[in-house]
Amino acid sequence: MKAQKVSSLETLHPDFRENLERWLQAAQQKFPQYEFRVLETRRNKTRQKKLFSENSTQHWVTSFDGSRLRSMHQYGLAADIGILNRKTRKSVWDSRVWRTIYAYIPPSVHGLEVGVQELTHLQLQGAGAQYRDGELQAKYIEKLGLTLS
Repeated sequence: MKAQKVSSLETLHPDFRENLERWLQAAQQKFPQYEFRVLETRRNKTRQKKLFSENSTQHWVTSFDGSRLRSMHQYGLAADIGILNRKTRKSVWDSRVWRTIYAYIPPSVHGLEVGVQELTHLQLQGAGAQYRDGELQAKYIEKLGLTLS
């Protein structure tokens, strides 16, 4: 299996995808000076392991190795978002900008939550509470009809 990057919304769980699309639309309307992009959606185990292997003391990528600790991306419940300044055509990484956007367009209003360590990571609201011992709880997986990539 290849470790290629996937950014298609079609790979996401339908509930999460609908919530994410609504949030993106609201953010785009409120902040027309930015272009909101979906950078990465569902990941397979190989991709998750590759990203984990890129961690270093100078550059943190992810805490999830794809096997022992599974990512919400592997379940189709997470996406990484990017913001592009339309005027400068540069990516926006300033946490103050992200926090301002989240203050005006709260992800929780759209059934989403922000990743614990990553402002660019959005996931299905409540999914984090269902995560234990490196994976989602079996009852939650069954309830949502999830499959692991």
